[in-house]
This record gives sequence, structure tokens and C-alpha cells, in this order.
Amino acid sequence: MDPIFYFEKKNGLYTVPKDEKHHIEVLRIKLPSQILFTDCSGYLFKGYLNELYEVDVIERMENVKKEFVNVYFGICEKSRMKFILEKCTELGVKSFNPVITEKSDQYPLSFERANGILVSAIKQSRRYLLPIYNQPVKLEDIDSKILNGMIFGAIKGGEKQISQENIIDEVNILIGPPSGFTENEEDYLMNNGANSFYFNTAVLRTETFTVALLSIIHYLKGVKNG
Repeated sequence: MDPIFYFEKKNGLYTVPKDEKHHIEVLRIKLPSQILFTDCSGYLFKGYLNELYEVDVIERMENVKKEFVNVYFGICEKSRMKFILEKCTELGVKSFNPVITEKSDQYPLSFERANGILVSAIKQSRRYLLPIYNQPVKLEDIDSKILNGMIFGAIKGGEKQISQENIIDEVNILIGPPSGFTENEEDYLMNNGANSFYFNTAVLRTETFTVALLSIIHYLKGVKNG
């Protein structure tokens, strides 16, 4: 399978970032050469790359469908956040939204670090559409329209099933930090129209819960559209 590279688009022209030049050299791709690349706007391109790293687009080959799930998650250890960004991007996500809760960690990934992880996951999974990584938001500052109908991970109690009725044009899911939500936070979410969900087989880590819940939602979306 041919490798896919990330090229930036500036003033209508595609340029090769320094990191991608390094990857091309590591792979010993002899220039000039035909190459596959994406600008993470949803498309895969075939192009011709010369010795000066100038790109001529030959063909816009394919695009992916717009994503429909927004992932909100309690800020946790950076290695866990990296896992969430990588695996959820592979599955398909519209946006990532770190959330500040009473028990969450204080330091999210920087935008630059998060964006680098997302670009790498895009190339690996061949999805071509870069999710949005938003700045952290306090739980109480999440818009009430988003909270209404949001699916959130509860440690115990709540619903154990998600039905196709929950799968609408845009779905918002919220996973707490490793220590979970406080009782007051869960009450706040339910009082604002959020739907609680939990796995009764085990208590899952934040990153495991996020990937598992996202997988279920994508499965139900496929069944609903099938």
C-alpha cells in the first residue's frame, strides 16, 4: 500500500512541511516521483513531486463522508489523551473537546501536539478529514443545546442501552476523567437533558470507554442507514 503524506495548502499551492520532507527521505522515495497526499480537508490527491518539493496535482481521487460525532472527554494523562485522539480519529470523529471537571487533570495537550497526533492518525487510517481540536471548556460552560441529548458515561446507574433513536445527524458524547464524574456533575448532566450510559461488565478506563462507546454509535449508525 502506497504511503500517504500530509501537504499544506497555502495561497492555492500545496507545500511540503519539514516533517514530511523527512519522511520522504526516510522512505528513500526518489524524486521526481508520483505521490499520494492529503491536505486533511476530506480528499486524497495524486500528485507529481519534483526535486524542489514542488507539487503538481494530477487527480483528486476520493473523499470521505462528513463525520457526525463530537467527543467531549475529561482531561486526563497525556498518554491517555493521545490514545483517545488516535483511535477515535481512526474510527471517525468530527471534533474533540477536552472538558474541565472537578476530578479532571489540569493540563491538556497543546494544540500543536494534538494536531500532530491527528494528522498522523489521518494518514494511517486514510480518512483524509482532520477532526477539530477545541480548547478546553468547563463542564458547566458547555452549551445547553449540546447537553440536551448528549450521551455521557456514568460509572453506575443510568441506561445500559443506546437505541437507534439516539443516533441523529450529529451526536455528542461525554466521557469523564479516570476518577469519573461527581454525583453533583451527573445530576447536573441529567437535569440538562443528557442521557447516561454505562457498561455493566466492568469499569473501563476513560480512553477504553471512549473508544467502545464510539464504536457502538458507529455500528448503530450503519444499521440505521443500512
